[in-house]
Amino acid sequence: MPSIKVNQNFDKALQISGTIFYVATNSETREKLRTASLLGIDSKKVMLANSATDTQLLYVESGIDDSTLTADSTNRANYIVSNDMMDSSFTVQVDNRLFSGVWQLNGASTFSAPASSTTITVPDSLESAGSSTSATNLASYSNYSARGVANLLYTPTTSGRSEKSVLAGPRGSAAAVNFSTTYTGGSGTATPSVFTQYGKTAQNLFASGDTFDYIDTTVYITGVRSTAAAQIPVRLIRLNTPA
Repeated sequence: MPSIKVNQNFDKALQISGTIFYVATNSETREKLRTASLLGIDSKKVMLANSATDTQLLYVESGIDDSTLTADSTNRANYIVSNDMMDSSFTVQVDNRLFSGVWQLNGASTFSAPASSTTITVPDSLESAGSSTSATNLASYSNYSARGVANLLYTPTTSGRSEKSVLAGPRGSAAAVNFSTTYTGGSGTATPSVFTQYGKTAQNLFASGDTFDYIDTTVYITGVRSTAAAQIPVRLIRLNTPA
């Protein structure tokens, strides 16, 4: 059966902190979080909302997570393409009280790593995913269609490249997303009421003296053809008062 899994192995991949993925509402918040005592100086554990370039991205892969099937072009064709499980798009469902849009890969290049190659290509150029529709299965959620890009990451047969895919078997497609939010005001502005209603405010979250407002939510990503799905825990966070 097909699976969708979050990939944290790519250079620009957003990495989880504890049990949740962090999305900063503005640059001030991201810079504060990118310190050793908070989320780390390597910047990999926070994504900057509304950004198409200068940010980590949330990557997902669609395919078969079965180590008995080699991730090569033959098995990709036989198990995914021939069975109509190639996700050329993904439905991304987000809470519309928090997020006003979704960013997707622009489709200019594929995920690529031939088996005998030491190089890997991972797309990271984003564009807007366009308008949304109302989710019929989740209250206050909107559906966006995010582009799926061919995932040609094959199991390496050379010692010069490590495996970057998180799927043990053949891979079909992959996607990367970011989110838009309207709550971009800095620490000198009033806390938006949505954080009071649905989250927590003025929290000394990291025992650093800095206080933050945040809301925890779930993003749902489903492959349009495979119907494989992932539930991704996300924390939308803004700096309230710096130490």
